Amino acid sequence: MGFIFRRSINLGFFRINFSKSGIGWGVSPLPGFISWTRTVHKKRYWTFRIPGTGISYRTKMKGHKAN
Repeated sequence: MGFIFRRSINLGFFRINFSKSGIGWGVSPLPGFISWTRTVHKKRYWTFRIPGTGISYRTKMKGHKAN
């Protein structure tokens, strides 16, 4: 097993995540319910949560192709 480094700073609707791989960030228009995240590896996700239950659904967003 290896060590994991992760740190996040919460700035209201905006969150910055620091990890060994780099920096990711996220925006939450309805904190606790919906969030949009961009990872260090340029992947984008929507996350939908039901507060107090531990239930959440995360879906990967499709990439946009440049013409």
